[in-house]
Amino acid sequence: MDRLQQLQVFRRVVETGNITRAARDLAMSQPSVSRIISELEHRLGVPLLLRSPRGLSATEAGAAFHLDAVRILDELEEAEAAARGLQGHPPGWCASPASPPSTTPS
Repeated sequence: MDRLQQLQVFRRVVETGNITRAARDLAMSQPSVSRIISELEHRLGVPLLLRSPRGLSATEAGAAFHLDAVRILDELEEAEAAARGLQGHPPGWCASPASPPSTTPS
C-alpha cells in the first residue's frame, strides 16, 4: 500500500468526518477508502477513528496522527512547488538569501 495515499485518504476522512464524502472528494469508491483506513490502522496497530451512527471522529492517536499527516502533506506540496520554481534555471543554480549587511565599522 502506498503510504502517501494512506495519508491523503486519512486526512480527507478526518476533515470530512465521513468516509462516503471523503471517497467522493477523492474520486474513489467508499469500499476502497474504508479498506485504506483499515490497512493504515492495522499497519500502525492502533485505532485512528471512532465510528458511530453520527459519523466518524478521530481517536486521540488519530488526532495526533492527523496533525502529522497534514504537516507532511503540506511540506510535500511546498517541496514540489519549490522544485517546480527551479525549472528553467541553469544547472547548478541555487537560490540563496541576500547577504546580511556588513557589521564592520566604516
